[in-house]
Amino acid sequence: MNILNYCGIRNGLVKKTIIIGLALCGMASAMHNDYPKNRILVDLCPVLYGMLLNAIFTTSDVEGSGFGIGLQYERVLNPQIGLAGRFDYLGVSTKAKGDLYDGTATVQLGVSTFNFEFQPRYYQFGGRFYIGGVLGLGNLGLDMKGEVNTDSGGESVSFRPSRSYIRIGPAVGWRNDLWGGFTLENTFGYNYSFLFGKTFVEQVNKKIGANFEDKSLDNTFDMFVRLLSSGYRWTFAVGWRF
Repeated sequence: MNILNYCGIRNGLVKKTIIIGLALCGMASAMHNDYPKNRILVDLCPVLYGMLLNAIFTTSDVEGSGFGIGLQYERVLNPQIGLAGRFDYLGVSTKAKGDLYDGTATVQLGVSTFNFEFQPRYYQFGGRFYIGGVLGLGNLGLDMKGEVNTDSGGESVSFRPSRSYIRIGPAVGWRNDLWGGFTLENTFGYNYSFLFGKTFVEQVNKKIGANFEDKSLDNTFDMFVRLLSSGYRWTFAVGWRF
């Protein structure tokens, strides 16, 4: 075998090796990118909460209603990193009506809260288990309304004091991708809330044009807001991946 033939064989082997290597890299890249990149889920916890409240009101003498919903979208950047956005709403209201000597009086009281959250996630164990965090913005308000109707006329008044808050905290979760694109997700975490904006008394003063101070009312209302916006949380969501 002369030197020219040897060089030709060697160059041919190098070219084939490069082609095979590029093909394997392409296959690996295709396998790496072959995963669902979008997930849309519904959190069943606030939904069941609303259904439970409605069931309680239905079986009691108190007139009222409840509603809850939680929606989440996750964009999967790669098999280990995901970014999720979430919105949830919870609301409950009660209504009482009484007779006056020349008419009727109706009082409505409700509590409503909504949250927007950003949730970065880091997946392990084949994309089933993840650790992450929550950064969110929320608002909780009291919906109060009173109405009096008498023979001489009617009058109504309404007031909605509220508090906004920033919510942060750690979270861990488990996700299971089932058949046909169906997805289940469980998340456990703990939230800390930091309130901001006008206090309860400041809002009352603005409503009635007064200028009184009562720290106990502010502390009580803030404690109520923190009770519903912070602490342990559990999410059980179902949805679809694509």
